[in-house]
Amino acid sequence: MVRWMISLAAVILFGTTTASLYAASINQEELDECEIEMAEDGEEELPYADEEKEPAGKETDGNAAGGIGGNWPNELAATTPEDAAAAEKQTEDAKSSDSGQKQLEGQEKEKTEPMKPEDLIPSDSARGTYKVLKHSLFLDLDNYNVKKIVTELNDDGTFVAEDLGSWLKKQDVYDISVAEEEDGNYKKLYYKSNLEHQDREEFYPTEDTAGLYFGWLVSEGETITFTDSCFEFVISVEPDGSFYTEYETSSLSEEM
Repeated sequence: MVRWMISLAAVILFGTTTASLYAASINQEELDECEIEMAEDGEEELPYADEEKEPAGKETDGNAAGGIGGNWPNELAATTPEDAAAAEKQTEDAKSSDSGQKQLEGQEKEKTEPMKPEDLIPSDSARGTYKVLKHSLFLDLDNYNVKKIVTELNDDGTFVAEDLGSWLKKQDVYDISVAEEEDGNYKKLYYKSNLEHQDREEFYPTEDTAGLYFGWLVSEGETITFTDSCFEFVISVEPDGSFYTEYETSSLSEEM
C-alpha cells in the first residue's frame, strides 16, 4: 500500500512539472511572436531617458563630453588638442578682422576730413608784378564782364582799352556778315576767320605787344560788346576760330 501511494505521488508530481514546463514554453513562444510582430510594424519603442535616445536607467559618465553628470553646458565639454587649436585660431582671426576694419575706418575718416586752405597753396606759388601789354585781353568786371582789348599804352603805366567786338569790326581780320535779322534791332552775326588777314606782323608778340591767336580768341557765352545802345555776346565757336554772335540794339539806351 505504501509503495502504491509513493508511486501515485511520483506520477502526480511528474505530471505537474511537465505541465508547468509546457505552459512556460507556450507563453515564451507567444511573447516572442508578439515582439516580432510589433518590431515589424514599427510600433516597438524602447523607453529612453531624453531626446538623445539614451536608454532609461543608464548611468551617465561624469567624464563624458556633456560634462559632470551630463548636465553641464556644451561649451564646457572636453575637447581634443586639435579642437582647442582651431578655436584659438578662430579667435585670432576675429581679432585681426576687427583690427583691419578699424584701420580702414580710420583711413576713410582721414580722407573725408577737410584740408586747410593753406595746405592747397603750391610751394612754388609766388606773387609777381606783371606789365600790361598792347593787345592784352581781359574782362571788365565793372561793366558786365565785357571782354576788352588794350589798344594804347601810356607812359605813366595806364592804358586805353576797347570792347573786343567794336575793335574787331575795324580790323578786317574777320569777314563779318548778318546771318539772321529781326525788326532791325536783333541780328545774328557771323565772324568768318580770314586767315590771310590775321597773319600780320602787328599781331605777333613783341616786347610791349601781346600776341593774338585768333583760333581761340573768344569763347561761347562771352560778351564782346556792351554799351548804352548795344549788347553782343558769343553763341557758338567753330574749330577754325570763326564764331556767331547775337547783336541787339533794341531800346537799351532808352531803358538805361
